[in-house]
Amino acid sequence: IRTEIGNSNRWEKLYTLSERDVAGYTPYFYNLQYWQNPNTLDSIILINTQMFHWERYATNGWDGSLERSDIIAYNLTKRKVEWKIDSICKVSNNGSQFILDGNYMYFLTDSKSIKINLLNPNEQLYFYDTFGAFGIVDREHNRMIGQSLGISSVALDEKQVYWKYEDPAFGSNGFDLFEGYVYVSDDHGALYVFNAETGKIVFKERPPGMMWNTSDFGMQGKISVDRAHRLLYCSDSWGTYCLKLPDKWE
Repeated sequence: IRTEIGNSNRWEKLYTLSERDVAGYTPYFYNLQYWQNPNTLDSIILINTQMFHWERYATNGWDGSLERSDIIAYNLTKRKVEWKIDSICKVSNNGSQFILDGNYMYFLTDSKSIKINLLNPNEQLYFYDTFGAFGIVDREHNRMIGQSLGISSVALDEKQVYWKYEDPAFGSNGFDLFEGYVYVSDDHGALYVFNAETGKIVFKERPPGMMWNTSDFGMQGKISVDRAHRLLYCSDSWGTYCLKLPDKWE
């Protein structure tokens, strides 16, 4: 469904999916992403549906056919399903959004990431097998930076790993890339700044917290850089913080 911003009383239904449409599986919609087809200029909504077959589970117990995850490309301009990929994997990562890079989409399963050509969805390229969550595309260096028992920087077109910061306890809440540096927070409350080229940590700091000396809840949500004013915004559970970025980190 969708609504005009500021007018939540008028909701328009766009697309529905029922158990009858997917052989008795119960569909759950996750990870919506917008993409415009450069050839037709049609607006496309990319949808991940992760599904479970409850009736089969009640009858036969657990087996490998109970779960499946699909990708649906819904053409918002023409109001129809443009294409779909059934059972691209058993389980997808609901906590990681699609990453779009031009006409390619990076999709995260529970065990690997897949690069999909949106103009030719039959072209699915295996990408990298240990990402826990996607972060950002560093197009300048033809790399993707994401969470992988810490943070990894890997090539977009091959499996080469450029650098890795290893910390099994690291859980990222969102990435931003600005002037060659990666800005990211982790679940333990620290704000990190990495050199995107080398992986060197140039800054690490916990938020001051508004109710205690330090926040016990850690940083929450995506790091966001205001590029025009060189300001970094981040939040923990008790406050939002603004950091004036230096002209040089190193």
